[in-house]
Amino acid sequence: MYPEDRRTRILNYINSRDFTNVSQISEKFKVSEITARRDLLILAKSRLINRVYGGVKSSIPAVSEPVFTEHIKEFHKQKQQVAREAIKYINDGETIFLDSGSTILELAKLLPQKKNLKVITWGLHILDMLCDLARKGEFDGEILCCGGTWRKDPDLFIGPQSIRFFDDIIINKAFLGIIAVNLDFGWMGSSLIEVEATKKIMSISEKVIGLMISRNFGKTAIARIGPLDSLPVVITDNETDVNTFKKYSSKGLEIIVAK
Repeated sequence: MYPEDRRTRILNYINSRDFTNVSQISEKFKVSEITARRDLLILAKSRLINRVYGGVKSSIPAVSEPVFTEHIKEFHKQKQQVAREAIKYINDGETIFLDSGSTILELAKLLPQKKNLKVITWGLHILDMLCDLARKGEFDGEILCCGGTWRKDPDLFIGPQSIRFFDDIIINKAFLGIIAVNLDFGWMGSSLIEVEATKKIMSISEKVIGLMISRNFGKTAIARIGPLDSLPVVITDNETDVNTFKKYSSKGLEIIVAK
């Protein structure tokens, strides 16, 4: 098991209990107490757990990414709205990265509007969509998919191989599906290993744009991507609450509201 996956499972375990300690973590996950203590320290530094006398507690109510086949049906109108706005920011001939997620899938459906794109993804559903469009002659771009281990939820390829894939690549624009953003904790993702790969992609992209339906403002998730200013632009639907818009805009976040 990769350390990042183990820490995600440890965090889920902590969130399901009122209290736990190093010995329990060591026994539960069959690691040494030194390793367990190091994992808990990393989670604590990310402010995902609280260190208390004798052990640790969960620091925030975590939400995880729903099963993709169910999630894709939710808030479909809003996701289409966000995608129609996002396609305006893609130019012919660019190299773009498409994250996984149902909002990103709606964006992928619109790519036949553009010419000579190079599209990189790790989402299996995104890959399936693009290949299907290409077979029909509706998409003329180049399709690239990183390696890694396939994960059923949220249906993507992830792992060290995925991160190494991006070592020699430059991306013009990366479109990230955001499941949670919080004024206190910033941008958040559904697993630590996914967040590590996301940070790599952000570091090699000339521009990073978050796509998010408005209901995800104020949400929290398991793993922290970074503070608000690490992803300064987000496209959201027009149901964004005025007060929410003001709060996040005052922190320097550029919110593009789809029309």
